[in-house]
Amino acid sequence: MSESTSNAEIGAAAFGFGVSLQIGAGIIGAISEYSNVQAAQSDKRMEALNAQSRDTMAQYGASEARVVATQIAQAGAQARRQLGQAAAQGQAARRVSQRARGLTNAGSSAEVQASMRYKQQAEELTLDTNTLRQKQAAERKRLNLLNRARQERVTAANALDMANAFSPGLAAATSIVQGLGAVAGSVANYYGAKPK
Repeated sequence: MSESTSNAEIGAAAFGFGVSLQIGAGIIGAISEYSNVQAAQSDKRMEALNAQSRDTMAQYGASEARVVATQIAQAGAQARRQLGQAAAQGQAARRVSQRARGLTNAGSSAEVQASMRYKQQAEELTLDTNTLRQKQAAERKRLNLLNRARQERVTAANALDMANAFSPGLAAATSIVQGLGAVAGSVANYYGAKPK
């Protein structure tokens, strides 16, 4: 009988040691799960912060683009005024020169003045076209940056939602419950297989 008691004691000790190992593995698994989920949560929060930073920079760029577009429009208007003034001065000088030579509204004089007006109109159209193109490019840049800012805000919100959805405690608890389930299964198998 002592031999069977000794084997039973050894079996019980081995079973106890196995159960202890399973519990230890379950605790380590729970700690690992907690750390993994906490790291994923931190990653998502960092992603959200980065997206918020990109949003801010895009909004800043859009503000700059608006200022540039306004400056382009103002510079174009100023250039048009200067062009008009230069053309008026040129026409006045031409008239004075023609009158001094005795040419007043004669065929060639009228043609010269008309060609100067056409030249001025062509230069104004070119200036207006270039100003408009540059202003539209700045406005497109502004709109693109505003769209990028909106996208970054959505990305940040989604990342924060995901970070908040992670639950390190729940992951650890789930791991512990799974470990306890394995221990309970081992205990049930041990006592179910034990001779009565």
